[in-house]
Amino acid sequence: SDGTSPSREAARRAYRETVPHYPMSAGEGNHAIYHTFDVGRCRFIVTDTRSERTPYTIADNPTKTVLGTQQKAWFKAQLLAASADPSIAATFWVNTFPWTGTGSPGAAPPRENWAAYPTERAEIATFIKTNGIEGVFLLSGDMHASALDDGRTYDFAVDGTNPYPGGQFAHGLPVFQAGPLYQTASSKGTPYMIGPMIVSGVRDQFGIVTVTDSGS
Repeated sequence: SDGTSPSREAARRAYRETVPHYPMSAGEGNHAIYHTFDVGRCRFIVTDTRSERTPYTIADNPTKTVLGTQQKAWFKAQLLAASADPSIAATFWVNTFPWTGTGSPGAAPPRENWAAYPTERAEIATFIKTNGIEGVFLLSGDMHASALDDGRTYDFAVDGTNPYPGGQFAHGLPVFQAGPLYQTASSKGTPYMIGPMIVSGVRDQFGIVTVTDSGS
């Protein structure tokens, strides 16, 4: 679903009423679901990639969006704040929508991931790069297979579509793509450096990210 869903307001209300969460940055009521919290020296930025999103099937244009104007401005401000905070060593972007891949919305069937929003994806990637924001790690969902990329496969700040041409240094954003807890395995947003783990009949996939803080 996306921002055109007739259930948008009900879904937002149901989340606020039933899901444990930190204070909503957009406030209570019929607003997008996004917030932040810290664990140790890790900052988690949780974004809403559904209720503000324009349909992924339309042609890309400057107004086509995943985050919406208000949430995107908030997201950029949070990235800058985390980068400037000496008590934060790593930032986890909880992004419930596959980031990688170069499929177009004209594909058959259309691919429902950030590849259908190349203009906005390039805007975000370029913002992170030009502001020297380091230590950003994506925790992504909405794919039925586990996968991992350290960021060198794609650098969407180049032009929004081309894969990074290779080399020993990672220039894009590292991505941990979470698998399904119960659904049959399937894939989108490929390729990844590791995965996607698609094996016939195999589901119940999960992954654990362990952070070891050396203090420096």
